[in-house]
Amino acid sequence: MTTREATKEFRLAQWTQVIQHRADSGLSVKEFCKGNQISKDAYYYWQNQLRQKATYEISKAEDPDSIAPRGWMQLKPAAKASAATSATLDIEINGCLVKADGNTDPDFLIKICRLLRSSL
Repeated sequence: MTTREATKEFRLAQWTQVIQHRADSGLSVKEFCKGNQISKDAYYYWQNQLRQKATYEISKAEDPDSIAPRGWMQLKPAAKASAATSATLDIEINGCLVKADGNTDPDFLIKICRLLRSSL
Protein backbone atom coordinates (compact mmCIF):
# COMPACT_ATOMS: atom_id res chain seq x y z
CA MET A 1 0.00 0.00 0.00
CA THR A 2 1.39 3.38 -0.98
CA THR A 3 1.59 6.37 1.34
CA ARG A 4 -1.22 8.04 -0.60
CA GLU A 5 -3.48 4.99 -0.23
CA ALA A 6 -2.69 4.69 3.48
CA THR A 7 -3.45 8.39 3.99
CA LYS A 8 -6.79 8.06 2.21
CA GLU A 9 -7.70 4.99 4.30
CA PHE A 10 -6.83 6.90 7.47
CA ARG A 11 -8.98 9.85 6.40
CA LEU A 12 -11.84 7.54 5.48
CA ALA A 13 -11.67 6.01 8.96
CA GLN A 14 -11.71 9.46 10.57
CA TRP A 15 -14.63 10.65 8.42
CA THR A 16 -16.54 7.45 9.15
CA GLN A 17 -16.49 8.46 12.81
CA VAL A 18 -17.44 12.08 12.03
CA ILE A 19 -20.38 11.03 9.86
CA GLN A 20 -21.55 8.50 12.45
CA HIS A 21 -21.25 11.13 15.18
CA ARG A 22 -23.42 13.50 13.10
CA ALA A 23 -26.04 10.79 12.58
CA ASP A 24 -26.07 9.96 16.30
CA SER A 25 -26.38 13.63 17.23
CA GLY A 26 -29.72 14.04 15.46
CA LEU A 27 -28.55 17.38 14.05
CA SER A 28 -28.90 18.35 10.42
CA VAL A 29 -25.70 18.37 8.38
CA LYS A 30 -25.79 22.17 8.32
CA GLU A 31 -26.16 22.45 12.12
CA PHE A 32 -23.53 19.78 12.80
CA CYS A 33 -20.98 21.29 10.43
CA LYS A 34 -21.50 24.79 11.80
CA GLY A 35 -21.14 23.59 15.41
CA ASN A 36 -17.98 21.61 14.63
CA GLN A 37 -16.30 24.07 12.25
CA ILE A 38 -16.52 21.60 9.35
CA SER A 39 -17.07 22.67 5.77
CA LYS A 40 -20.31 21.23 4.37
CA ASP A 41 -18.44 20.63 1.10
CA ALA A 42 -15.82 18.54 2.93
CA TYR A 43 -18.54 16.63 4.80
CA TYR A 44 -20.39 15.74 1.62
CA TYR A 45 -17.14 14.95 -0.23
CA TRP A 46 -16.06 12.39 2.36
CA GLN A 47 -19.58 10.97 2.71
CA ASN A 48 -19.52 10.39 -1.05
CA GLN A 49 -16.07 8.79 -0.83
CA LEU A 50 -17.32 6.40 1.85
CA ARG A 51 -20.37 5.47 -0.22
CA GLN A 52 -18.22 4.82 -3.28
CA LYS A 53 -15.90 2.59 -1.27
CA ALA A 54 -18.83 0.64 0.19
CA THR A 55 -20.42 0.24 -3.25
CA TYR A 56 -17.12 -0.99 -4.69
CA GLU A 57 -16.61 -3.53 -1.91
CA ILE A 58 -20.14 -4.86 -2.29
CA SER A 59 -19.83 -5.09 -6.08
CA LYS A 60 -16.59 -7.12 -5.93
CA ALA A 61 -17.86 -9.51 -3.28
CA GLU A 62 -19.00 -12.94 -4.40
CA ASP A 63 -21.78 -12.89 -1.82
CA PRO A 64 -22.91 -9.26 -1.22
CA ASP A 65 -25.04 -10.38 1.74
CA SER A 66 -21.89 -11.47 3.56
CA ILE A 67 -20.43 -7.95 3.70
CA ALA A 68 -20.14 -6.66 7.24
CA PRO A 69 -17.71 -4.13 8.71
CA ARG A 70 -14.65 -5.54 10.47
CA GLY A 71 -15.44 -6.60 14.00
CA TRP A 72 -19.13 -7.10 13.21
CA MET A 73 -20.79 -10.40 12.63
CA GLN A 74 -23.73 -11.25 10.42
CA LEU A 75 -26.69 -12.48 12.42
CA LYS A 76 -29.16 -14.97 11.10
CA PRO A 77 -32.82 -13.95 11.29
CA ALA A 78 -34.40 -15.02 14.57
CA ALA A 79 -36.63 -18.03 14.45
CA LYS A 80 -40.32 -17.22 14.46
CA ALA A 81 -41.53 -16.38 17.91
CA SER A 82 -43.46 -19.11 19.61
CA ALA A 83 -47.19 -18.81 20.11
CA ALA A 84 -46.52 -18.28 23.82
CA THR A 85 -44.83 -14.95 23.05
CA SER A 86 -47.19 -12.10 22.37
CA ALA A 87 -46.52 -8.57 21.25
CA THR A 88 -47.70 -5.83 23.55
CA LEU A 89 -48.20 -2.13 23.13
CA ASP A 90 -47.53 0.27 25.98
CA ILE A 91 -49.33 3.62 25.81
CA GLU A 92 -48.57 6.33 28.33
CA ILE A 93 -50.97 9.27 28.49
CA ASN A 94 -50.97 11.88 31.22
CA GLY A 95 -48.85 9.70 33.50
CA CYS A 96 -51.08 6.61 33.08
CA LEU A 97 -49.73 3.47 31.46
CA VAL A 98 -52.06 1.30 29.37
CA LYS A 99 -50.84 -2.08 28.14
CA ALA A 100 -52.57 -3.64 25.15
CA ASP A 101 -52.06 -6.81 23.16
CA GLY A 102 -53.77 -8.59 20.29
CA ASN A 103 -56.70 -9.54 22.51
CA THR A 104 -57.47 -5.97 23.60
CA ASP A 105 -60.80 -4.67 22.32
CA PRO A 106 -59.96 -1.73 19.97
CA ASP A 107 -63.12 0.21 20.87
CA PHE A 108 -62.35 -0.09 24.57
CA LEU A 109 -58.76 1.05 23.93
CA ILE A 110 -60.00 4.11 22.00
CA LYS A 111 -62.36 5.04 24.85
CA ILE A 112 -59.59 4.71 27.43
CA CYS A 113 -57.20 6.86 25.38
CA ARG A 114 -59.83 9.55 24.84
CA LEU A 115 -60.69 9.59 28.52
CA LEU A 116 -57.03 9.91 29.55
CA ARG A 117 -56.35 12.65 26.99
CA SER A 118 -59.38 14.65 28.09
CA SER A 119 -58.15 14.66 31.68
CA LEU A 120 -55.19 16.91 30.80
